[in-house]
Amino acid sequence: MGKLWVLGILVFTSLSFAEIRVAFFRCFDSQGKLVEFVPGGQFCHVAIGYRGGWLHAHPVYGVEWKQGLEEIKVAKYGLTLLRKSALSLSEKQVNPWLGVPYDPTFRWDTERATYCSKLVGKFLNITPKIMTFETPYWKNFKNLPENELGISPDAIYSELVRRGYDTY
Repeated sequence: MGKLWVLGILVFTSLSFAEIRVAFFRCFDSQGKLVEFVPGGQFCHVAIGYRGGWLHAHPVYGVEWKQGLEEIKVAKYGLTLLRKSALSLSEKQVNPWLGVPYDPTFRWDTERATYCSKLVGKFLNITPKIMTFETPYWKNFKNLPENELGISPDAIYSELVRRGYDTY
């Protein structure tokens, strides 16, 4: 019994507790109207806090780390959700993703490419959902994974609110 208790303390103390921050971004068309990726949605991009900065999947540069939200130029910053006393991301989790190319096909099962919400969803163990591409934004896209597993920034947002994350 004593050995098990000591092992539990060693495992617990090796974990890094701090906070998880997730930033959400909005896109607007040339007339200033919000672009919806999903019906009724409000977000088009998502990033996750890591080491005082932000990790995200850029459509050109792939997975990259940025010091500040203003450096993420793919969309307009909207809001951040925060969960205190959550497990922080570790180097062991993050390093394999750095430099991974962006996946413009939005396939959940693609191993060596990713998109923003897939990256965050994998880090936070969020279950993917069946995707539909019903809004006008997607009308000129070809070969989308319609009715396949994936995740949108709005689905990430909804799940984190359900888990009790607070607006920061």
